[in-house]
Amino acid sequence: MPIPAKNSDESPTCRAAGWLIALVIILSAGCAAQRPVAPSAKEDTAAADTVAALGHDIRELGNLTGKEKLAAELAFGPRLARDLAICQGTRHENWPLFQLAAWTLAHGGSGAAEQVLIMLDRLERLPAEAFRGFPSAELRIKALLRLGRTTEARQLALRTDEKYPIASMLSLVEFYELVGNPVAHIP
Repeated sequence: MPIPAKNSDESPTCRAAGWLIALVIILSAGCAAQRPVAPSAKEDTAAADTVAALGHDIRELGNLTGKEKLAAELAFGPRLARDLAICQGTRHENWPLFQLAAWTLAHGGSGAAEQVLIMLDRLERLPAEAFRGFPSAELRIKALLRLGRTTEARQLALRTDEKYPIASMLSLVEFYELVGNPVAHIP
């Protein structure tokens, strides 16, 4: 049986919700003050400027065509490594790390897939969340497929598709599983 409210405009549920909200605000403020700043959450002007320039240059790269674009993409790897070194230990580290992993998978040659998995492991350990969800999973699935580790890729694709239904990463894995198999005879 509900307890009658002292003020007719306020129900017991509203009072309880008000107290709960106040408690959450007080606890949140106390916890935030005690939480140390994560190493990769530090603000660094040089890192922020580097990331801004990287974004601009990636957009410019998208405007190129043909041989110009390929040459610019091939030359972009060392620049990404330099940008990563500048951003290391700041909250901006995730983006150049992810971009370098993607570049490495596309242009890194033999051994690239192993390097990408190492970079993605590093990305997962960083405190900042950027690029750790679907983008990281997609790149990891592609690296696993390139290494021929289709079972691991399939398991990750199933989890990724469950979490991000529009992803359709399982289709990519299924394609890789079919490549090289003889075509079914059509009568």
